[in-house]
Amino acid sequence: MARIDLVAEAEALLKAMDMGDMGPSIYDAAWVARLKDPGSGEPLFPGVLEWIRQSQHPDGSWGSEVEYYPDRIISTLAALVALMEHSPRAGNGRAIGRGLAYLEKTWPLVQGVPHLTVGFEVIVPTLLEEGGRLGLPLNGWMTEAQRMRLERLRRIPPTMIYSPKSTISFSLEFLGNHLDLSRTRRALQLPNGSIANAVSSTAYFASMTYDEAAFTYLDRLIQLYGGYSVPFGFPFELFEKNWVLYNLYQAGLLTQVASVAYPHLQYLYKAWGDEGLGFSAESPLKDLDDTSVGYLLLKQYGFDVDSSVFDLYEREAYFECYPYEMDSSVGVNAHVLEALTAFPHRRQEEVEAKLLAYLQSQRINGAYWFDKWHISPYYATTQVIFAVAPIEHRWVEASIRWIEETQRPDGGWGFYTFSTAEETALALQGLLAYAKAGGKVSSEVVRCGIAYLYRALEADEKLPALWIAKGLYCPTYIVRSTFLSAIAMYEAWR
Repeated sequence: MARIDLVAEAEALLKAMDMGDMGPSIYDAAWVARLKDPGSGEPLFPGVLEWIRQSQHPDGSWGSEVEYYPDRIISTLAALVALMEHSPRAGNGRAIGRGLAYLEKTWPLVQGVPHLTVGFEVIVPTLLEEGGRLGLPLNGWMTEAQRMRLERLRRIPPTMIYSPKSTISFSLEFLGNHLDLSRTRRALQLPNGSIANAVSSTAYFASMTYDEAAFTYLDRLIQLYGGYSVPFGFPFELFEKNWVLYNLYQAGLLTQVASVAYPHLQYLYKAWGDEGLGFSAESPLKDLDDTSVGYLLLKQYGFDVDSSVFDLYEREAYFECYPYEMDSSVGVNAHVLEALTAFPHRRQEEVEAKLLAYLQSQRINGAYWFDKWHISPYYATTQVIFAVAPIEHRWVEASIRWIEETQRPDGGWGFYTFSTAEETALALQGLLAYAKAGGKVSSEVVRCGIAYLYRALEADEKLPALWIAKGLYCPTYIVRSTFLSAIAMYEAWR
């Protein structure tokens, strides 16, 4: 294995970060592809539409390389509606037929997944309605979809739909023909022209209004992404900085690149507010995941941030990521535990007991966890190990054995049909964090995992989208920082 200059790679990664590289999203691209020139009716972004045509999987679906049913279903529905709106184009008929066949086969399976994609319950009925108006035979799924939408909307006060501090604005396209244009402009449109920094919501708003600022936002974004692929949002620079710095911190690399890292920490501190941090300094929407990780990093490096911010997110049995969320997040609560253990809270014992009880209640088969922001259990399980192993490493011993036992014959890890470099790096992080805390891990398992990771990096293996938004996405720099972190942790252990 060719050794990697970890310090040089970490510095290069930190220097490359700017406004967030979230990778492409078929779902969001489909909303952009639907935009038409008001005079000719031709697509305003033909490169995006052609990219969608070229991105259909052999099984007829659209979405991530990893088949995660909510992602594939919502991405396929969005792509079908986009193609139907440009139906005179040659070749659409066969693609549409294959997409419908995939939905017919897969729709019954969606209820068996751990977490739906963001806004799935409210967006899918709208896509079914729009597809039906365009002639797609989608009525068979409408009753169940409408039931999901009603259940979701019961949890959200109507006044919050047009609140910039509500996550529902991130999925504004669910409103279809019922959008209040003046309230949206007044309350939701950000100075950068977007709606909640969300590409699909902004494209939907632009289709309803032909708003110049929204089109400028989309045009700028598409040019940045090469003229055809589209991310789910932009910018999300706080999220990117947080997680890259966090991965380097876990491996002890952050102190070695302090001069390059410090401007990013200063950026986080400047963005810190009474409610903590969000995905971007350009959005008023805050969340506990970015807040807890940012708190840990900022406190670690001497910045003055107050732990009282956590009180805003505390609920009876756990801490919530956003108000009115449908389900809680294991990763968020693990990050809160880690932050408040590293820098004790005024109710330290009480909060620690609550978080451990919550995590225990969420554990599957006594061994692993899923999280609402990532489809792989290796992500959630490793976040728990980071938080709990320094307190009591035996508490996660069963999780370590599960990681070791689920290694694939090629040395990698992958919960679905194949090993991935990202899941392998996550599994290694978990094992090595446990070893650092005093636990025993299999040397052979770790070495085979590192060998797989090096092979994947040398082959420049394509990174599948495993992170959950309205579709799945791959935050490129964050994933790369996971690789560096795992390798650095291995070098310190071996």
